[in-house]
Amino acid sequence: MRRILAIAATITLALGGAAVASGAQAKVPRAAPGHPTITWGGCANATLKARKAECGFLTVPMDYARPGGRTIQLAVSRVKHSVPAARYQGVMLVNPGGPGGSGLALSVLTDYVPKKAGAAYDWIGFDPRGVGSSKPALTCDAKYAGYRRPAYVPTTRALERASGQTLADFEAAFKQWLLDRGAQDPRRGYTPFLEASLTRTDDGLKVAAVRERGAGDSAGLKPGDLLLAINGRPVADYDAVRRAVGAYAPGKAVALKVSRDGQELDLSLHLSRPAAPVAK
Repeated sequence: MRRILAIAATITLALGGAAVASGAQAKVPRAAPGHPTITWGGCANATLKARKAECGFLTVPMDYARPGGRTIQLAVSRVKHSVPAARYQGVMLVNPGGPGGSGLALSVLTDYVPKKAGAAYDWIGFDPRGVGSSKPALTCDAKYAGYRRPAYVPTTRALERASGQTLADFEAAFKQWLLDRGAQDPRRGYTPFLEASLTRTDDGLKVAAVRERGAGDSAGLKPGDLLLAINGRPVADYDAVRRAVGAYAPGKAVALKVSRDGQELDLSLHLSRPAAPVAK
């Protein structure tokens, strides 16, 4: 963990140091009129306490398009430089990334910079708006990933009313998401020739979703179908699908054999022109 923090601190110093150096020519007066100030005090965070950091809140507009409107407070921390004033280099602001990541305690990265180079800077950590100690903070359902999490799929009329979405809409959106997800990463099982998403099972390749009005949909392919063969060639994996359709041009009709509800069916499908390579 210390090694990771040291690497992160080195990168931060390398990127931020250039900005400090380039801005050293024109010094901006601190606490200029019209700029919010921070009242520094003690920190509640144990890590920051141990490092004797200072903490406070920076007041900023909720909407920068309306600077005179509602404001919020960002929680910030500071570990001040420990070198003589003549060697002071400026401020190092640490961005926690994310979105959704807390960065309040990241001011302690000063301790992880090699050769104590971080000691020449004031290190600033902060919690982005809506995160951690910033005010107001967003609240999330802590039970979402638990085994007894509330029902989020609108399977009843009450849930449909609460979510503003019908079960049919939810299923359609999920299927489209699955197809788009596969199209972005062909390793996930999206087969553009068939315009369907396949998933590996113990029984073989099962159709997970079919793009509406796509090649598979037009051929009668249904989610849940088990793909057995293409043009008489067994297809047990994605490579077999690629080999089975690779010799045919887009628009060419191929014969699919699928198993649906225990019965084998023969379908005729016109190959689509792939937007991405077939999954391997």
